[in-house]
Amino acid sequence: MACVLVWLSLTGRSGAETPVQSIIAFPVDVLQQSRTPMMLIDPESGRILAANPAAIHFYGYSGEQLARMSIDQINSLDPAEVAAERQRALKEKRNYFIFPHRLANGDIRTMQVNSWPVQLNNGGKALFSVLIDVTGQPLARDQLLTYTGKLESMVEARNSELLQTQVRYTRMLMAALAVTLVVMLWLLVNVRRRRHVEKELTRQTILLGGLLDSIPDLVFFKDPQGVYLGCNLAFTHFVGRDRDRIVGRTDADMFGAELAAMFRSYDERMMRAGIPRSNEEEVRYPDGRQVLLDTLKAPLHDASGKLVGLLGISRDITARKQAEARIESLAFFDSLTQLPNRIQLNQRLPEVIQQLSVTGHHGALLFIDLDYFKTINDVFGHATGDELLQIMAGRLRRHARERDILARLGGDEFVLVMTQLSSDEAIARADADQRIAELQRHMAMPVSLHAREVKLGCSVGAVLFGDTWKVHADLLKCADMAMYQAKDAGRGTCSWYEPALRERIEHRFTVGEELRHALSKDEFVLYLQPQVDGNGQICSFEALVRWQHPQRGLILPGEFIPVAEENGLIAELGDWVLNHTCLLMAQHPRLHCSVNVSVRQFLHPEFLDRIDSLLRDHEIGASRLTLEVTESLLIADFEQVALKMQSLQQLGVRLSIDDFGTGYSSLVYLKRLPIDELKIDRDFVRDLPGDTSDASLVVLILAMARHLNLSVVAEGVENAEQAEFLRQHGCHYYQGYFYGRPQPIDSWLEVMDHARGVRPAAI
Repeated sequence: MACVLVWLSLTGRSGAETPVQSIIAFPVDVLQQSRTPMMLIDPESGRILAANPAAIHFYGYSGEQLARMSIDQINSLDPAEVAAERQRALKEKRNYFIFPHRLANGDIRTMQVNSWPVQLNNGGKALFSVLIDVTGQPLARDQLLTYTGKLESMVEARNSELLQTQVRYTRMLMAALAVTLVVMLWLLVNVRRRRHVEKELTRQTILLGGLLDSIPDLVFFKDPQGVYLGCNLAFTHFVGRDRDRIVGRTDADMFGAELAAMFRSYDERMMRAGIPRSNEEEVRYPDGRQVLLDTLKAPLHDASGKLVGLLGISRDITARKQAEARIESLAFFDSLTQLPNRIQLNQRLPEVIQQLSVTGHHGALLFIDLDYFKTINDVFGHATGDELLQIMAGRLRRHARERDILARLGGDEFVLVMTQLSSDEAIARADADQRIAELQRHMAMPVSLHAREVKLGCSVGAVLFGDTWKVHADLLKCADMAMYQAKDAGRGTCSWYEPALRERIEHRFTVGEELRHALSKDEFVLYLQPQVDGNGQICSFEALVRWQHPQRGLILPGEFIPVAEENGLIAELGDWVLNHTCLLMAQHPRLHCSVNVSVRQFLHPEFLDRIDSLLRDHEIGASRLTLEVTESLLIADFEQVALKMQSLQQLGVRLSIDDFGTGYSSLVYLKRLPIDELKIDRDFVRDLPGDTSDASLVVLILAMARHLNLSVVAEGVENAEQAEFLRQHGCHYYQGYFYGRPQPIDSWLEVMDHARGVRPAAI
């Protein structure tokens, strides 16, 4: 193939194309016309110096974008994982790596990266890299390896003409070996009659010996009875014997009876067939070594056609097979939990659907999301989070039956496909419900991690399917939608997919996108709801956020707060409420306000400094601010939460447990935490005083608060009967529509200016 000089170029900072000061000779179809992505990379910084059109097309970036990037921005592994893969490659003496690369559209592809050093004309060095996509291509691995070998030969040709013609030379060598061996054996048999060629025979023998010893593969010769006639130097090193301790001996003399019997069986089958045979031999040697050999054995005949022995050529392919297994693992299995990944799940789901169409049975796909995992991961760190994921994956394994599929999609998301359900839809649904309930009970059991006990649980979205489902991707989408509905229902629940879900999910997606713009455009407003004492006097206000949508008008928090939590915007929104509440208190010195704080917001490392900064910047007394946190905060690192609460108390800020009685609180927590107030959840107040269970629970909470010297605020007070019951049992403060609905600050200023307090039903 003719070669041309190819100028590699890249776009500089000015935007103009400037050629790299190097010229590299390669076949033109490899660089410019090749469909294989290729790059030139700075070995020190990892900066991409150049990329061929195939690389630009594959990664989805423009040439200018790639020129501003480094290879580490494409590689999705962290530095430790990259170093580990490079160390494995060095140990295995290979010049390719296996990395997951992120494309411009966010997709992750498993790439085999083959790199060779090249020298630039200006004296600099670079890495010429060929990138092969091995994602989901198990059948093409041998072709990839062959192609990699060809590329290696192409680059190494600059240093050795011998390597450039290696394949052709090896074939010629095999033929030459066979011919030379026949000649040598013929000369040996006829040595008495051919004394005059003894000198030539010696020369041929020396030449053949040198030629054989230069071959890295294991080469050996045996007679028809299995006695070794000769071997090359590589074979002596492999078996750990000198040549004089090999020639004249059999496999039984060197390897033991069992291994020798296996080798003899292969030899005899080849000699009976009379043609070369190739096979893979898994060999465990007496010294404990276990290797996989790719062995070619061929018969040797003299000039009359008589069988005089056999030729064997073996290659140790153990490292190659291990690399192939590693490629398969990277491509089809999750590296943390060893469960099948999304790629393998997508391959197997169509097979399951096809089987169900034949059997008439039903299946169920469960989309499983761990509750509160992100919070625990933020608190304890990623190492502990990974350990927790492995524990929860182990629990899920115990609920997967023999033909079920259990996979990890990523993060804290798992999928369990039940494939052995009844052909009757109602029975199949009931069976799945029972198994889901058992799974959730098991997943909700506490986990001990580093002397701490955490409780997760999981939310499950489920979809029942049979032969009517043709597209497996729809199953995942529908189960994902159902899972979000389970999250909305309070976590730790299961929700089955219904067609109406799609419309609701699409609406939530739209709300999420609009919410991001709303934060940047400051479309939110503060509303205040009063908290009064037993005499109806306003003591403080709870600051509540409303979204003043430009098209849809005023939106209540129940519609957008859950979306903010899902999209990771709750901390930013919570900070907006805190800042504007402090600004309001600075403008109106009589105001005392309480503000809800999300778990993610409270656990942020800079939360304490943010509160201190707001109090200082707005020059307000800390005792005028009450922070309300939910009981779900207590499932996080208790010691960290307690220390942060103590620091807030030292600042003078009051602390309140919101929605008390609905979460994870215990007397032990309440006794140890520096809190000032409990808020009884509206669910316990709604049916007072008629519901005896709620009444007993409220009385118990009030008694407990008195014992702990805590004040109590009852939420959701809507009528006089509720207020009177609470007053009789010692409730301190009241909040609800009976005393006033949430309104802007101006409305309450007018009331406070004309009256000392707020009487029931006055507003």
